Amino acid sequence: MYQLDDSFWSEVRLKFPAASNGVYLNTAAVGPLANPVYDSYHSHILHMNRVGDWNYTRAIENMERTREKVAALMGAEACDIGFAPNTSHAMNLLAMMFKVSGSDNSISMPDIEFPSSLYPFRYHGYQLNLSPTINGRIDCDQLIKGVDDNNRAILASHVQFSNGFRMDLDELGARAEGLGTPFIVNATQSLGSFPIDVKKSKISALTASCHKWMGAGYGLSVVYVSKETREKTKWPLMGWLSVAQEDLFSAEDVKIKEITSAIETGVTPLSNYYALGASVDLITEIGVENIATRIQTLSTQFADRLATEGFEILSFRDQESEHSKSHNSGNILIKNEDPEKAWEILNKKGIYLSPRRGGLRVSINYFNNTSDLDQLILALKELG
Repeated sequence: MYQLDDSFWSEVRLKFPAASNGVYLNTAAVGPLANPVYDSYHSHILHMNRVGDWNYTRAIENMERTREKVAALMGAEACDIGFAPNTSHAMNLLAMMFKVSGSDNSISMPDIEFPSSLYPFRYHGYQLNLSPTINGRIDCDQLIKGVDDNNRAILASHVQFSNGFRMDLDELGARAEGLGTPFIVNATQSLGSFPIDVKKSKISALTASCHKWMGAGYGLSVVYVSKETREKTKWPLMGWLSVAQEDLFSAEDVKIKEITSAIETGVTPLSNYYALGASVDLITEIGVENIATRIQTLSTQFADRLATEGFEILSFRDQESEHSKSHNSGNILIKNEDPEKAWEILNKKGIYLSPRRGGLRVSINYFNNTSDLDQLILALKELG
């Protein structure tokens, strides 16, 4: 990792038109598209408009290149990576994969998980052993206590959607491995903004929507399933593109792929892979370590300013300056008596964030700057 100065980040900011058209502090809801991402996506749409898609293999080759880029971003192999339309879909697949028929099934997870993590497992009959969040903090010991005789996995978001608490994946993964329990991660609020190494963290399965911190627009979720997990489970769905020999077009019995792309049962939105590939290129060019440091620095400065101005922070915040030792993220929840009303007023001022769980959630990304944070604090003071 190398230090990057303000002029560098100012140049990066110019790649995001949304940053010049308002105070955009809402990446945790939807990340804006950088110019290279938009251009790459648009180029394929324009190609289809002008000449159709006679060169279908060109788009498939791009999809596979994107798969390799995504795998490298999280320390995986391309064969470990599949794509789903969203994280809810991916979690349903995982719930079906890990479920043991004819037996009770339970899963341990924090009580503040996003519904995409919660609902699919409840729908598929799991008992949800929810560990309590204490003062905004999620404790590994509490998650371990939720592992009972019918446990099928421990599930946790790397970064929580509401208060921004960031789990130590290495610690929780090691604890899960020690119990012989699979470890599932929802990385929607962290992939692209903080480093993830699926092998180092002993992750069995991971999924992350790409329209937030990946900045790749709607329509794709990354799915990682480890080789060990694939060998012990069965793919719950199958389609014509789930087989090794896709051009066979046979009524004969065929074998499903053993790699994670088996979950791609049919044709997926191929234009989206151009956007995702370009977004990973941008993240890789800057360096995810540099991005994490930038977010850690800005969020710490902002939290300090909030405290000085007398605002109450509902998020757990530690004092670690290095992101690798910290539980902080770019998401900060500020207490507000009427967050919906405050949100409406701020929107009219061109300040974009989200009302969440009794407060206003600010999400600080690497394209933001201190001017954005100054403008928000001024507006919050005017709200009273």
